Amino acid sequence: MSEYETAMVAVGFIVREGKIFVAKRAKTKKNFPGRYELVGGHIDRGESPEQTIIREIKEEIGIEVEVGQIVGAFTFEVGGEFEIEVAYLCYPLTDAEPVLDPNDHSEAMWIGESEVYKMEKDDEETDMLKQAFKMIKGDIK
Repeated sequence: MSEYETAMVAVGFIVREGKIFVAKRAKTKKNFPGRYELVGGHIDRGESPEQTIIREIKEEIGIEVEVGQIVGAFTFEVGGEFEIEVAYLCYPLTDAEPVLDPNDHSEAMWIGESEVYKMEKDDEETDMLKQAFKMIKGDIK
């Protein structure tokens, strides 16, 4: 038996015109306050990762997306909980701009492949971000 509670998180690489949307977590967040992240959240019981991404993106930034190809997954520990994060490419269904909920995010930006450094971190999520850009360009199927 594991010493951890386990949770699964699904996030989206929201792609528009070759750029990916990232948002900075609100400073009031318990975990990782003030850090850039992909939009998504915990998978609810009975939900698929794809359903979670659609729900979370709509709740957090007010846009509807189509979920595409899986980019990858990784594990991490936070607050005594073991988490699995799975990420997919996502495509907005309209030209509407994301609207931030200040309880979730304080700022956001669309970044290109050469701007990954603007996330101000180097971790598994930024590694997957680099992978996502290769997929977008067609370097990886």
